[in-house]
Amino acid sequence: GGPVISNLSLSNGAPVSGVIALSAQVSSVVPLTTVAVVVDSGTAVPGNVAAPSFSIDTHTLPDGVHTLAILAIDVTGVSANSSIQVLVDNTTPKVYYRTLPPGNGTWYGIYTEAGSGIDKIWFTWSDGVVTNATLTPTSATGGNWVIPARAGNPSWTLQGIDRAGNYCTPSGASTDYNCL
Repeated sequence: GGPVISNLSLSNGAPVSGVIALSAQVSSVVPLTTVAVVVDSGTAVPGNVAAPSFSIDTHTLPDGVHTLAILAIDVTGVSANSSIQVLVDNTTPKVYYRTLPPGNGTWYGIYTEAGSGIDKIWFTWSDGVVTNATLTPTSATGGNWVIPARAGNPSWTLQGIDRAGNYCTPSGASTDYNCL
């Protein structure tokens, strides 16, 4: 017998950032004394035995792969654990604007994203229309983006997000259209 841990709330390899929640279902034939979370073989941090859910501030960890484990111990001393690895990425992607479109051509630029990888780059036009960029990775940490120009070339805001949910911040300066 012993405790059984199932249904971890994060999947193995998940890109994460900021404060994250990790929960699981823990069942046992005999009462549990401890349900805890362990980050990278560190100290076990106990949680609620009845409803194991843990808040983990990933800002305390360097960017990269980390192991999160749920540990359960019953009153007879039998233990079980279940672990996953997550990709911590608290670094904002950087999206650089490169040039005006030639006539009705395209806007283009480059991006860098060394952590979880870029998810999406887009323009929000002044009339509310959103246009997603076509992305061309040139390496594991960056690449090029292209967005078709629109008739009349309305003004726009350049935005981007990585797979861990980090948004870059568009510049408000009219002479600097980067998103950093």
